[in-house]
Amino acid sequence: MQIDPQSGEVLACEPPPDDFAVAARRAQEGRKSERKDAFESALRAEKGREEELDDLFRKASKKQDEKNDQGDGEAPGHAMDDRWR
Repeated sequence: MQIDPQSGEVLACEPPPDDFAVAARRAQEGRKSERKDAFESALRAEKGREEELDDLFRKASKKQDEKNDQGDGEAPGHAMDDRWR
C-alpha cells in the first residue's frame, strides 16, 4: 500500500488475497528457500575455510622457519626476560 504523506490519499494498493491459507503457504515457501540458500552458502564458506586456515598456517610456519634460520644460533628470548635481569 502506498499513501501520499501530505494528503493521506491512497495511491496504490494490492487487493487482499482470496485465500489466506494459500498466501501464508507462499510466504512460508519463500522463507524456506531463503533459509536453505543461506545454509548452503554458509556450508560452502566453511568447507573453503579449512583450506584457507591450512594455507595460512603453512605460510606462518614457513615464515617462522626462515626467521629462525637467519638467527645467530641462540634461542630467542622473551621480551620480558630483560626486565628481570
